[in-house]
Amino acid sequence: MLKSLIVFLASLPWVISCQISTPKPVGSLGEPLFQIEKTGRWGFINQKGAEVIEPIFRNVGLFTDSLAPARLNGTWGFINLKGQFVIHPVFDYAERFSEGYALVWTNGKPGFIDEKGRNQWNLPDSIVEINGFERGQAKFTAVQNDQRLDFILNRDGNIGPDEHIEYSEGLAVIAREVPSEDDEGTIIEYAVRDSAGKMVVPFGRYTEIEPFKNGFAEISINGMDPDDYKIGFINRTGVLKFILPKGSFVFDNYFSEEKLGVTAQLDPESNGWSSSETYIVWYDTTGKAVFVKNDDHDATPFKNGRTFSGEIRNWYLMDKNGNQVGNHRFKWVADDDFSDNLAIVAKYNEDDPLPEIDLYGIIDSMGNYVVEPRFNAVHEALFQPEGLLVAINEPLRKEHQSPKFKPIKQFWGLIDREGNWLFQPKLTRVSPEGFKNGLLYAEIDSLYGYINPAGTFVWSAIREKNPAQPELLNIDFMLRAYCYAHAYGFVSDWVKNSNNAQPRAHAKGFAKNEFGIYVNAKEQTTISGQFRGITAYVYNTKQDTFSIDVQDNRLYIVAQALNSRGEWQDIEYNPSSWCGNSYYDIKLAPDEFWKFEIPVYDGDLPTMLRLKFDWTKRWTNDCEETKTIYSNTFPGKVNPGQFWRKQGHSPSNLMDPYVD
Repeated sequence: MLKSLIVFLASLPWVISCQISTPKPVGSLGEPLFQIEKTGRWGFINQKGAEVIEPIFRNVGLFTDSLAPARLNGTWGFINLKGQFVIHPVFDYAERFSEGYALVWTNGKPGFIDEKGRNQWNLPDSIVEINGFERGQAKFTAVQNDQRLDFILNRDGNIGPDEHIEYSEGLAVIAREVPSEDDEGTIIEYAVRDSAGKMVVPFGRYTEIEPFKNGFAEISINGMDPDDYKIGFINRTGVLKFILPKGSFVFDNYFSEEKLGVTAQLDPESNGWSSSETYIVWYDTTGKAVFVKNDDHDATPFKNGRTFSGEIRNWYLMDKNGNQVGNHRFKWVADDDFSDNLAIVAKYNEDDPLPEIDLYGIIDSMGNYVVEPRFNAVHEALFQPEGLLVAINEPLRKEHQSPKFKPIKQFWGLIDREGNWLFQPKLTRVSPEGFKNGLLYAEIDSLYGYINPAGTFVWSAIREKNPAQPELLNIDFMLRAYCYAHAYGFVSDWVKNSNNAQPRAHAKGFAKNEFGIYVNAKEQTTISGQFRGITAYVYNTKQDTFSIDVQDNRLYIVAQALNSRGEWQDIEYNPSSWCGNSYYDIKLAPDEFWKFEIPVYDGDLPTMLRLKFDWTKRWTNDCEETKTIYSNTFPGKVNPGQFWRKQGHSPSNLMDPYVD
């Protein structure tokens, strides 16, 4: 049931208690170090796989200037290359050093320390987002008068408004927020400044300016008439070189090999793109249209004299004169790579433009296959010095085929640029970063560790399944809500752990004539076969059926803990979704209940916990009221970071609508 928890299994510092011993001596200064995790504790190895810092920490960050953030128990400090704390662990959370300063949090408030651990500057209490130092500045967002405003902190401790500077090719594109002419809001003004501080383009000349690339920057101009919208390009000295015709849209807003691909409307006077067919026009650096592709709707930037043109799922290779190169069409192309005049593609099947299984291969600059399409996946890092990571699916079995679909297992291997195996497919999981400093984090089922380009593990460990003693959950962040449920009788082959409502709530001994939530701390369970849990119930012993708001079948239930001030505070949260289809309601009928597994937390702070359940009560006249009920309290332990820190979330695909 604890779906959110399962997602984190391979990346979080799940811990069990173990004896702390003296760290081993570290290797030579300056060698790359790699994070390792063993039985829930973290340490470091060198490139040869030797453990240079014994895995005794609950979590660690990366080394910068011979210091790394680390958490031994509930709070963070900084260790040296011998694994010794040189800045005491007193912080809720800590990030790695950047430009001589590290971002740390105490009681949920951010601050900066130097390499001696000394606090730097006094930051506003209203900060809601903050980043480490980059180019001598740290950006943060604070709330003032109910408004979110952006600021920058420089190394002298001075704070000013954030001008949202984007650096590229020695030039800075600046975007600042200023009051509008009617004083009823704000507008964004753009300018360009060179490395000497000279203003190349003053504020107000253009409505918007994109970062420079290959010597040019896209600009836009809005006239008095809303329809009088222009797109053009300026050079590095700020000179406007040309304006594109009306109805043009730059899909990759930069020149590549002195060519610019532009999507144009067949009828630029039409209202909106959906009401007009489009085609591609290619321009040179003077603004002259050099050739037109009437049947194409998209293209990639030129690299080594080649681009992919066409449309989604139907691409072809094109030269700089607009001619097709080779006879193949492609369903997918790696448009951000053309290494050594090679490109990774997926084949296009004219008989079935949407095949169930894609096959990937490699073509040369003449559009010929150097490696025939025979791989089921390619790694997102694409070509690396060590080679190209590719995956092969296990053979299809009957249960993999429609109508009952089962996930296909993939095995990753490494090939050279001619398609020869450097090591055969055997890895069941690989790091999204690919090889880093000569090693790749990889897994073969429960075996995990780092391998070299020969496919040999230089360090490995086995992840124990169903341990005899389930682990306590010792974390330093707010866990995403995990109580999923369905109505009684719900049937689906594609929803795992659907957790249907169960009948006979009265037989469980719940209070009569009540809609409530209850935690039975004595009813222990094991979550995902590894983590210690206890049982919670939502029950309905009333005579009414309750319609309960859910988000993708996740109930609005979160755990709370008493903080140091004796106040109840959330230590879990419900993520936000931008998709309206995520929100609906499910029903709990009379004498029904749901049963949930909730984690048992471990930490430095003994406290009391409870569950909070928000639900919406509706009446027939469309009125509604949000109600909050609480469970009974029970003892537990937490860490300071659980009261405030969200880890953040990056959507993995279009079907992932969550923003936090």
